Amino acid sequence: MDDPKKAILETISTDWSKAPHAEVWAFNQSALLKRIFDQLDPQTPADIVAINYAWHELYRNGVIGWGWDPRQRGGANCQDAFMTPHGNTVIKAFTRDPENPAGYLAHISVAIEANSIAGSYVEEALKTYATGCNRAAVVLIGCAAESLLREMRDQIVSKYVSAGKPQPSDIKTSVWMAKAIATGVEKILDDAKLQMPKELGDDYNGRWASLYDVIRKARNDAGHPNAVGSLGRSDVHAILLLFPETAKLMRALIQWVDSSFKPK
Repeated sequence: MDDPKKAILETISTDWSKAPHAEVWAFNQSALLKRIFDQLDPQTPADIVAINYAWHELYRNGVIGWGWDPRQRGGANCQDAFMTPHGNTVIKAFTRDPENPAGYLAHISVAIEANSIAGSYVEEALKTYATGCNRAAVVLIGCAAESLLREMRDQIVSKYVSAGKPQPSDIKTSVWMAKAIATGVEKILDDAKLQMPKELGDDYNGRWASLYDVIRKARNDAGHPNAVGSLGRSDVHAILLLFPETAKLMRALIQWVDSSFKPK
């Protein structure tokens, strides 16, 4: 059976895009859910539970809710549902939204392999996000970014070893703190910007700090018990949407270091 959550979001997205008032859209949930069952054709009790649980998660995570659009004919009833503001955001980019794990993972597959360390953290972050554990999800996605950072550090070190040159003191191989590793990597990359292709250099120059540092800071804030409820669902959603662009930039830099970086 296909991924039920993806199938539900695809169906909702198709209907939502055709709605005359998509910004305030109510629909008959029984009719929509029946279409999903007809499409997925569950063969076992476990399949039936999986579809219903995926539907339940969309309610629990605030993508849809009970409601009614008074501009439509008829009165409200228990079969009516509506798209929440969060739901509208999800549907606008459902193919890569964290609410659609399969689409999200496919979106980042160019930067992260599913069976890699970073990939395992991303998958767990999406599962944690689905259960409403906001701070845990941010810590996990921060770990995924840190895994890519360590991979970049190790690739830089290997280039110095291959060239027979001493490793710069800025590159820290014996520390675990992400900030110290990032500082050393940034120092090397800053010095090597003129070696980079223009597009990659521009991306690194203009986007690195705004991407990686935001995730690192969010991970640190979530991982230190300084406040209760400091991260809302919309905050976590934003971090998860930011991560793919961070991962793609980091992967591009890793590949450039591997193929073209020349240690000084």
